[in-house]
Amino acid sequence: MANIYNFSAGPATLPKEVLKKAADEMLDYKGCGMSVMELSHRVKEFTQIIEAAEADLREIMNIPENYKVLFLQGGASLQFAMVPMNLMVKNKKADYVHTGQWSKKAIAEAKKFGTVNVVATSEKENFTHIPKLDPATFSKDADYFYIVTNNTIYGTEYKQIPDTGDVPLVADMSSDILSVPIDVTKFGLIFAGAQKNIGPAGMAIVIIREDLVGLAADSIPSLMNYKIIFTKSYTKIAITFFKSQPDLIGQYEKTLKLLELNPFHPSLRLHSLKGKENEHTVSMVCGNNFAAYRDNSACAETGLKRLYHIDLIQAGV
Repeated sequence: MANIYNFSAGPATLPKEVLKKAADEMLDYKGCGMSVMELSHRVKEFTQIIEAAEADLREIMNIPENYKVLFLQGGASLQFAMVPMNLMVKNKKADYVHTGQWSKKAIAEAKKFGTVNVVATSEKENFTHIPKLDPATFSKDADYFYIVTNNTIYGTEYKQIPDTGDVPLVADMSSDILSVPIDVTKFGLIFAGAQKNIGPAGMAIVIIREDLVGLAADSIPSLMNYKIIFTKSYTKIAITFFKSQPDLIGQYEKTLKLLELNPFHPSLRLHSLKGKENEHTVSMVCGNNFAAYRDNSACAETGLKRLYHIDLIQAGV
């Protein structure tokens, strides 16, 4: 069989070791009796996969603890809309540097949500270079500043990351993520399609500073809201926490601290807290889909006579 190496701007060649490992585990992933593509996202095997992927990415990129890592569908193109939907909130304004096809698409999406200030472009020269940036043209009240760090179509890349001061810097790193060391702390948000340097097409990675999570209006679709997506990833922690606490009454604030969420945010609120002689019910709201988790083991293990029910209403987790 001939080995073909794809050097185009599309999906990159995957290492043989990766392909072979995927092939070996296609029918039976680590002895669980099914393919990785058949695993439920609720089972421990999948949890181990996603946690290991995040841990590896954090180690490789030296991602600080105050940044969240999300693995999302829709590729990088979906982020052209998700970024303004989540960040173009306060002043409805953002600065963009126009360096090619992908910044063009991002600008078009952002204009649907607010004012776009194109601070520099090399369009007249057919994007043959990264334009010189003049800080005097930057908007001090912009909600964010947007760049594409590498443009594979034109063969251009930033040699120096712009200093945007207090304005969060957003970077599309689809073409060069994991190819060169970067200082994550210079950015408010980084996103990248996985197909160039990480894995198969169709997935995007978002690395977002935690103070930028939760800015979006409640009117945007839930699965386009970084806050909701991040909340979903913590559902199992909430369940584990409640299981470890025999007395559920009074644990609400501790849970919120654990989840690092605003107790007044509508994505996670105390839905009901009812006390009866033999039963206490704690409910949490995390979206529109319903799933209930009930556990009596804590009562049996601690010898308590009360029956505790955990009803977790959640968004597809």
